[in-house]
Amino acid sequence: MSDLQERVVGRKIKRVDALEKVDGRAKFAADVSFDRQVYCALVIARKAHGILKVIDTSAAMRLPGVEGIFTWKDIPGENQLGDVIKDMPCLVKEGDKIRFYGDVVAVVAAKDKKTAEEAADLVKIEVEELRPVLTIEDALKDEVLVHEKSNIGVSKKIRKGNASEYFVNSKLVFEGEFYAHYQEQAYMETQGVIVVPDIDYCFTVYGTMQCPYYVQGALSHVLGLPMSRIRVIQTETGGAFGGKEDVPSYVAAYAAVASYNLKRPAKLIYSREIDIQITSKRHPVKSYYKVALEGKKIKAMQIEAYMDMGAYATLTPIVMFRTLVHAAGAYEIENVDVDVYAVYTNKVPPGAFRGFGSPQVLFAVESMLDDIAV
Repeated sequence: MSDLQERVVGRKIKRVDALEKVDGRAKFAADVSFDRQVYCALVIARKAHGILKVIDTSAAMRLPGVEGIFTWKDIPGENQLGDVIKDMPCLVKEGDKIRFYGDVVAVVAAKDKKTAEEAADLVKIEVEELRPVLTIEDALKDEVLVHEKSNIGVSKKIRKGNASEYFVNSKLVFEGEFYAHYQEQAYMETQGVIVVPDIDYCFTVYGTMQCPYYVQGALSHVLGLPMSRIRVIQTETGGAFGGKEDVPSYVAAYAAVASYNLKRPAKLIYSREIDIQITSKRHPVKSYYKVALEGKKIKAMQIEAYMDMGAYATLTPIVMFRTLVHAAGAYEIENVDVDVYAVYTNKVPPGAFRGFGSPQVLFAVESMLDDIAV
């Protein structure tokens, strides 16, 4: 046993952050402030599907205390977000598609949070509404497209043995259909960042997050700066459960647009309402199971699972891998076919959540075997 193991294994180890969290010295994103700081609020689409026609900021700009209102025109780099597939606009521009209720159209910066939120409500937008795609079944029809080409955005498969052939000759065959819905992470601390122009002409981000390098990459892309010009400092994080993996990249990008244009620190702390409305959840998954038995042994299993990935892919391709490899559960099965499809809809984009794509199908396979046992 190494010296480190001897000092740790079997002993009570004090958390490095325990005392500061107990006595209130720990700083979360909302506790961090800087001189000349502005407070940001988001203007969101509040429509499921449509074409953005007009962004009118005139009334909001007349409100005392408003320092600036920023749209896609104020983005110095690429108006594109997405850590795996860059299919999400940072700020939707006129003439482009609104794809879900929480699409961000503009960022308001003001002297205080209350003024910023009041100004955001005064920004008027006009949207030519389109028929929304709201279910997995509608998405698969491809009658209305959320993006170009097809609503099936990602797919993966497993083939082991020869399940199809085995089912032809099997006498004990069982089938089932299962559905697992959205689930909200409900972390205690909402999403929040502060983006600060630094003394060496780069930007420093302070925020609640799980993946600092995601944030660094997103800001580099949106601000048009090399990654070496973006510094990220993770503040204390008041819960996340997967919900602060890729979402802080988007939160930081919105604040960064304001900070870049004003050359001032910009703070964006989501209200609970906005957080629940526009941030990622657990993926809804509809799954179909077919199981063949020989005596008491599972000999073959075929699975089709359809994931609702909402308006944008976010981390779906990564989450989907876990859905794929865990779909048949913890069983030794000679013949397995698994097909997993992720479809675009005009709903909030899901992403990471503890279990990462597995609970939806583990619930299904265990329910399937319970039904068989009865």
